Amino acid sequence: MVQIFISNPEDIKNSAVDFFCTLLSARATPFTEPEFPFQFACLSTTQVANLCHLPSKEEIKEVVFQICKDSVAGPDGFTSTFYQTCWDFISSDIKEAVKDFFCGSPMPRSFTATTITLIPKTDNPQTWSEFRPISLCNVTNKILSKLLYKKLADNLPMLISPSQSGFVPRKLIGDNILLAQEMIHSLDKRYDKGNVVLKLDMTKAYDKICWKFLYCVLHAMGFPARFIHLIKNAIENCWFTVLINGETASFFKSTQGLRQGDPISPALLILAAEALSRGLGYLFRSNPTMYYQTHCRTPVTHLSYADDIIIFTNSDESNLEKLMDFL
Repeated sequence: MVQIFISNPEDIKNSAVDFFCTLLSARATPFTEPEFPFQFACLSTTQVANLCHLPSKEEIKEVVFQICKDSVAGPDGFTSTFYQTCWDFISSDIKEAVKDFFCGSPMPRSFTATTITLIPKTDNPQTWSEFRPISLCNVTNKILSKLLYKKLADNLPMLISPSQSGFVPRKLIGDNILLAQEMIHSLDKRYDKGNVVLKLDMTKAYDKICWKFLYCVLHAMGFPARFIHLIKNAIENCWFTVLINGETASFFKSTQGLRQGDPISPALLILAAEALSRGLGYLFRSNPTMYYQTHCRTPVTHLSYADDIIIFTNSDESNLEKLMDFL
């Protein structure tokens, strides 16, 4: 692969915009709605009703004052400190904006405009893929996203499989770490067939989330159309600019992906990833010979932390082929 080095500041900004615009653009191939052969955990009637009610004045104020005062401002330049200090003067406007959004109005571009700041993943990055894009969202966007997240949060422990330990309220990350250590102890034990541990790391997982697939998963979990519409309005009208050497580039619009820095993104990521988790469970139940050989009474097929997954299986060649075909 031929690398081209760029030194002109304008060319660097244009190159960054081209890279991230491509990264956050959906594929040209038509989307085929998936037919899930397995069942998701589904919301109850009471849970559905709680999702759709308008946030109260107290809930809105609580969310505003939960935002860290040291968080960096988005493109509009207003920090959370401004909103908290001037709350008595601006609260009525914020409450009206929240009401409009939860009644179905899309977020305006002034809300969803986002600055991408780049964090190096290596000591000497040479390409844009060696940077981690962090989204600096406007506070108005954060308020609406946090209100949506609060509606999701109480339902996540019921909807998400026990194998997932990332971003699930009341779930301890250490539980899966300890369980993984116990599973590794059986790796070199003598059984009929050897054991295999695979680590699956989904590169750019946030940036490559297909919105239509996410909506299909939410629908399968029993989320009402009205709430899915709110999610659509929260993520589909996002405009980005890239911060390069203290200067911003031109804006572009995304057609896929979730913003790292948006309060609701981690929850949506693990909800979309639940399809993979349920699919792995279905694959192993349909092929009992694939299970990792251990003395545990409850078979463990995989453990997850957000987009990092460890899969436990045995070394039978046909079983490994089935697993690779599934992935």
